[in-house]
Order: sequence, then C-alpha cells, then structure tokens
Amino acid sequence: MNYDSKRFYKTVGTCLMIFLSLSVSGCDSLQKDAVVIANRIFSNFSLSPVIKNQEALPKETTKQKPHVKTTLQESSLLNISLSDVARNRLGIQTSVVKRKSVQKTRTLGGEVMVPAGQTISVSAPTAGVILAPENSSIPVVGTSLSKNQSVLRLLMLPPEKDLLASRDALESAQNRHDLAVKKAERAELLLKEGAGSVRSLEEARRELEDSRAGLRLAKSVANMMDHPDFKISAKEFTPLEVGAPINGIIENLHVAPGQRVAAGSALFQMTAQNSLWVRLPVYAGLLNQFDAKQTVNVQNLSSILEGKGVLAQPVNAPPSGNPLAASVNLFYELPTNDRTFQPGQKVAITLKLASLKQARVVPRSAIVYDIHGGTWVYLNPQGNDFVRSRVELETIEGNLAILTQGPAEGTKVVSTGVAELFGTEFGSGK
Repeated sequence: MNYDSKRFYKTVGTCLMIFLSLSVSGCDSLQKDAVVIANRIFSNFSLSPVIKNQEALPKETTKQKPHVKTTLQESSLLNISLSDVARNRLGIQTSVVKRKSVQKTRTLGGEVMVPAGQTISVSAPTAGVILAPENSSIPVVGTSLSKNQSVLRLLMLPPEKDLLASRDALESAQNRHDLAVKKAERAELLLKEGAGSVRSLEEARRELEDSRAGLRLAKSVANMMDHPDFKISAKEFTPLEVGAPINGIIENLHVAPGQRVAAGSALFQMTAQNSLWVRLPVYAGLLNQFDAKQTVNVQNLSSILEGKGVLAQPVNAPPSGNPLAASVNLFYELPTNDRTFQPGQKVAITLKLASLKQARVVPRSAIVYDIHGGTWVYLNPQGNDFVRSRVELETIEGNLAILTQGPAEGTKVVSTGVAELFGTEFGSGK
C-alpha cells in the first residue's frame, strides 16, 4: 500500500473513532469497543494505532454554562460622569430648584383680526373702462400701498343713453320753454290790469330764462347727434386716476383691466394694518378667573413650548360673544406695525389667572428637549456626576421655567452647558 492510501485510511479511521467516541459518550464499555475497532482497522493496513492507552481517553466532564456578559441597566443610560477637564471645557454651571410665588397661566386659542373701521371699499364714481396705471400693472391682493398711490385708472364713458335720447330731451325742453313764455305773458298782462303782482311777474320771467337755457343745451346736443362727422373717440377722454385712500394693503380686488363697470360698482377694498387686534373667546364660566386688565402673550401655534411671543395690550371694544358656545370675547391690541401675524391667523394666547400659587422653577436654560418633544433637566447629585431627569413643563415665564413635575426644591440642576452635556451623552458633543 503506497503512502497516499495509508494516509487516507488513517484519516478515515480517526474520524470513525472520534464519531464512535462522541456517539457513546458517557458509556465506558462502548468507548473501549470503539477504540478496539479503530485499532483493528489501522493494524490491517500496517498502521500504528492512534490511541494505545485507554486511560488517555477523555474523561467525562461537567457541562459548563456559556458566559453571558452583564447587560447595561436602563437607569445607567441617564448617568454621565465627567472629568474635571471635561467639565471645564464644556462650561458646566449649576443652579438649584427654587420655589416661588407665580401667577398661574392658561393658554387658549384666539384669532388675529382687523379692528372695525379699518376697512375701506372704493367704488367707481361713474361708468367707465378699467385701465392699469400708467407704466405699471394693477397691484395684486396683499400689496402694501401708501396713501394716494395709484391703483388703477378709470376711462369714463359718455352717457350714451342721454345722447340717444337727445331728441326727446329737446322736445321736452321746447314744451317747458313755451309754457314759460305763456306764463310770463299772462303775468305781465295781469299786472297791467292791476290784478297781478310784480313778484309773480319776476318769478315768471326767471322761469322763462331757465327754460331758454335748457332749450339751448338740448338743441346743441341734438345738433351734435345729427352731425354726420360726430364720433366719440376714447382718446379724447382723460382717464381718471383712482388711488389708495389710506396706508394699508389691498384686501380684495373686484375688477381687471379692460372690464366695463357701472357707476357705483366696487373696484377694490383696502385694509389699514397700522394695528391689529386679537379676539379671544373665553368660556363665560371661567371669565372671573382671568385678570383681563393684564397683558397677554400671543404666540404662533408652532412655538407654544418655546415661550416666545408678542405682548398684546387689552383694549376696550363693544361687548360681543357667542351664545351657542357660551363664550365671551376679549380683545387685545398687537404692537403697532408688527408684521409677525396676519389677519385671520390662529394663535395661542397665554393669560394670567387672578390667583397666585407656589411652584418649582428652574432657569429656562436648564430645559432640554428630546426628539419627541419631551422635557428634561440634568441633575448634579455629586461632584462630576450628572443624571438626566424628566420634568413636566407648565410654561415659560421670562427666564424661568415653571414645572408641574420634577426634582425637589433645592436640587442642583445644570443651567449652563445643557446642550453640550446632552450631546456628550449621545456621542455628538465635544
């Protein structure tokens, strides 16, 4: 048998021995039989046995449990330990939770509106055709205009009905003149016979002069209509400039260039926005709880939690409400020329209640927001150890954050470097 064949069978025998040993693991007699069978295979091919000493067989061992790495507890995820160098580099500063008297607030929904009397409608003084301002176009809705700034031009049309009725007007003027002549002659005759008065004669002559003037006008109009070269050209009429009556914006535009309008037709509507009001509907049962004489904080609906807004002053307005909703309207005036809000915009209004309460407060800078909008603070129990703790924020009042739930009074919290600490915790800090 050549060397390759010996190597092959030796490998096969070894595998068979291992297989039999593993198959009968735990039984000594069967293990020994497996070894004998393997050695016989090797001896038939003049190969030395692999295992000569039965005592060399592996002894039965106790099965060991796999090593499991200790899982990090969830509570430890909120803990951060810094070195002195890291703390100084992040600029960490702390303050304590305080309890102070604050005026409780409540946030309700309101609407920005234009005060009554700030909207002006402009109508056509006469019939005509709408033209754009010279060297420009008609402003679109929402355009801010200054007083007397040109909005459009009105090409006045001649009164066609009067021109077409000129013959009827001439006949009527002639009848009035004839009647006035007869009346004047009768008054003069009565005065001569002593049956009339001078006053009656003067009135008759004055009426005669008026009728003569009307007759002359009617004849001139009729002659113009009868003239073969009579034509009405638009170029002979000067367009009328229609400007903005006030400083404001165009709220509605009712016409377009080339449109024919009648006298009195609405052209556009302007709204003065020097000042805007906020209408706040309040449930009548809660009206006595609010201090209506104090300023309110008006905010966008997207920035309620940030505490940013504009202060609005209370104003006196005619009482109004909604009986179906059992609500009463309160009105507040926004700062003059403030363009943060637009008419019709829904806003959040924070009012102060008339009563005071004790509440826990922390610096506004101590609050950090997570990706879901949750609010947290970092506690500093000792040394350079920091623990992120969830808090429930009621409102922001100036530089203070008022808490409804959170750490106890006197607890040290991080007030400076909160964002850096938050980034360090999640691996995105310095």
